[in-house]
Amino acid sequence: LKVSKGRISTHGILPLCPTLDTPGPMAHDGEDVALLYGALQGRDPHDRSTWGLPGGEAEGPAHPGVAGLRFGRLNDTELSGVAPEVLEAYHRSLAVLERAGATISIIEFPHSFAEVAILARLISATEGYALLGHLAEDPDLPIDADVRPRLLAGRDVRASDYVQALHKREAMQRETSALFSTFDAVLTPTTETPALLLEEVDQTKTP
Repeated sequence: LKVSKGRISTHGILPLCPTLDTPGPMAHDGEDVALLYGALQGRDPHDRSTWGLPGGEAEGPAHPGVAGLRFGRLNDTELSGVAPEVLEAYHRSLAVLERAGATISIIEFPHSFAEVAILARLISATEGYALLGHLAEDPDLPIDADVRPRLLAGRDVRASDYVQALHKREAMQRETSALFSTFDAVLTPTTETPALLLEEVDQTKTP
């Protein structure tokens, strides 16, 4: 579960991008994730981002099923880069949820996922270099050959571009949050492609 910023404290976690860093639980099923989330979430005096979180939330599964929930599904444009086998699994999942009583309709975001990804990469590269760039700059440190260039990617980002990206992110959040008066959640494929074989991974490319 990738939670919203401020739901779970990041205190004690090696920071990469404080604006976007969000820890969350992993488990075998949704009920266990909900129980773990209930234990992890809440106000932490060491993390100011959690201070506005109301208490007593998510102490266990909050909903007995999906009947009556309103889900948004992606339009064909957003799904255009998804591999056929992933797309087939996605549509099968939608059908299962509809049979269980959920209402599913297309959601139209004010910004594409690609726009959001560009913004996220700029912010994470800038903050990652600010925090860890001194390590990547040291050729004597044994940093993975694929990790080092990622940390160095933020070295040449202009301050004005970074600040503008933060402002644009906040504007996007405001525009997108209005959609959730209509939808309880958005359903997306987890990834565009099935897992690659290790020898096929190319870390030098960005999605």
